[in-house]
Amino acid sequence: MANSDKSAAGYAQRRKTAMYGKVDTWQSRAARLLVILLLCIQPLFISPERYIRLTLHKYQFFCASMIAVLLFTLIIWIYRLTSKPRLLLQEQMELADWAVLGFALVTLLSALFSPFKEYFIADKAVNVWVGVPEPEGRYDGAITQLLYVAVFFIVARWYKPRVRDFAVFGISAALIGLIGILQFYGMDFLKLWPNEPGGRYYVENFYNIFFRSTLGNVDIVSTYVCVAILLCGFLFVRSRSKWGPLWLAASALNFWLMDLAGADSGRIGVLAAVVLAIPFIVENRKSLGKTLILGSSWLIVYALQNLLYDARIVGNKSADSLLPYFVVAVAVAAVGVLLSLRRRDIWDRIINGRHRGGQEPGGGDRGGQGPGGGGLPGGGDRGDSNGNGNGNSNGEPGSGDSVGLQGSDSVGAESGSDLSTGDNSDGDDMSREPDGWFSKLRNKSNSDGTGGEKTAFVAHLPGIVLLIMCIVVGVAGVEIYGARIARSETPGGIIYEAREILHGRIDDDYGTYRFYIWRNALSTYPEHPILGTGPDTFYKAFPAEAHGYKGQDYDKAHNEYLQILICQGLLGLISYLIFLVAASIKAVPKAFKNPLVMAVLAAFVGYCVQAFFNISLPIASQMLWVFAGMLANQRFRDTELKEFH
Repeated sequence: MANSDKSAAGYAQRRKTAMYGKVDTWQSRAARLLVILLLCIQPLFISPERYIRLTLHKYQFFCASMIAVLLFTLIIWIYRLTSKPRLLLQEQMELADWAVLGFALVTLLSALFSPFKEYFIADKAVNVWVGVPEPEGRYDGAITQLLYVAVFFIVARWYKPRVRDFAVFGISAALIGLIGILQFYGMDFLKLWPNEPGGRYYVENFYNIFFRSTLGNVDIVSTYVCVAILLCGFLFVRSRSKWGPLWLAASALNFWLMDLAGADSGRIGVLAAVVLAIPFIVENRKSLGKTLILGSSWLIVYALQNLLYDARIVGNKSADSLLPYFVVAVAVAAVGVLLSLRRRDIWDRIINGRHRGGQEPGGGDRGGQGPGGGGLPGGGDRGDSNGNGNGNSNGEPGSGDSVGLQGSDSVGAESGSDLSTGDNSDGDDMSREPDGWFSKLRNKSNSDGTGGEKTAFVAHLPGIVLLIMCIVVGVAGVEIYGARIARSETPGGIIYEAREILHGRIDDDYGTYRFYIWRNALSTYPEHPILGTGPDTFYKAFPAEAHGYKGQDYDKAHNEYLQILICQGLLGLISYLIFLVAASIKAVPKAFKNPLVMAVLAAFVGYCVQAFFNISLPIASQMLWVFAGMLANQRFRDTELKEFH
């Protein structure tokens, strides 16, 4: 029995070594390059013709990036197959993998059996493989869909997270937000708008146009800013990285751009993700404090936007009328700073200007922060007042130059690595906050060996109750405020429309004619229920007599899920929904402990919510598939980056 246990432990450790060590280094680098290209470079990429044929050039950039990475990984895969074939069998297929393969198969069959393999829009040929070309420039055909699937598999199989990847995203997001904000105030220093009067993109009024920043259409801007606000915001809230101020600034700038652009779908996505994240936010005091700091930055941005924006749009607002916003923002930020400090350190920081290191309240044996790396509970030495600890317990490293793997006293990653797995030996580990709101319940769960799951649920129960309360209060607020708007002379706006929908009163013009599009699109679904009409064939699937409403033709459903149902049928939608759930479900419990997983999960949820009101284009939609790959990646879920703690 002892030998079998030792053999099983050895096999598990070899798998961890293969997963977290130097195995498949080149694949990991290729996956990391792909993540940076798709998350950071592609959205920031400026078309040679600026806004003219923007989607075409973004699509070409996406395809070129994917072809290069796929060819490289194919070469490495062939080499591994011939030299170390057993390594290729270590990754097991999970439900998300099967679901996305099913989605790819349905997409392929839908394209092959489409009744609209080729058709014309305004004398422009359209086919199911490429999608709608310029002037609309959708390029969301079968090729794009299949490349999305490839993105998922590359990231899910080979990506190893690094903090600098997300720092690069923060820089890119900040630049995109800043460019869009300056455009609203007439400063188009990149000359993105052509200057020929009468042209399609000619700008007479900087406030009343539909193209912004390096992303183009405001619908795509809405998708991007929703993701950037949430990813950067939660990276700031849940981490202690030195990049925190950058992520805070990027989140605030994109919030500003979202408010200026009137991106309602993005607002709904951000609101839904923040509300659903309440159990994670209140899980410890520091997260709540930094959330208040983040919220205060958004409030300041909102006040500045009202102060600076064109008076004819928002009305004449003086600095005095906006003073309450700034006062409330400063007060909220102050409370957040106090909450984010450790209770025992508050007076030392305020009065003496120093930080006490080392011992936990009550004589706990968690190590201090410092060169020694700290000890773990139940064996490590307590840190001294300078934050140093011996850190020699349970096989964990006592040196800052290497990190150990969970459950092993023999295997460590190479010196200088910026990641570790399992329990982090740093005494400043934020994800297991020692003085969190419900730490006693969690500690009991870990120590008594009985009723662990029940106790863990009780520990998170206050956050769940608060979540339900926020939803109830939100619905009540929509009802009360919406009723006030309904009594005004010119009722309208998203809150008014939400109240009317809650009462079952739906108008075709709600959501910028979205309900008109959805109603007519659903009327055609029974004609091709299983495989749909083919990828990116919504223009032909939409009733011909329904085109022209409000002077527009409709080639997108403005609802990604309805778009899939119409174009790829019921099988496509079911496989897609299973994929979304399966890719993210295992990340939910990890999000309580891992700041990086929490941030990516929030961005993923925000995207999925806003997608109910938006369109899919290879400008920002590739981000969903990158995030899905990260969440489905066991290496990503189990990795803790020491810069975050």
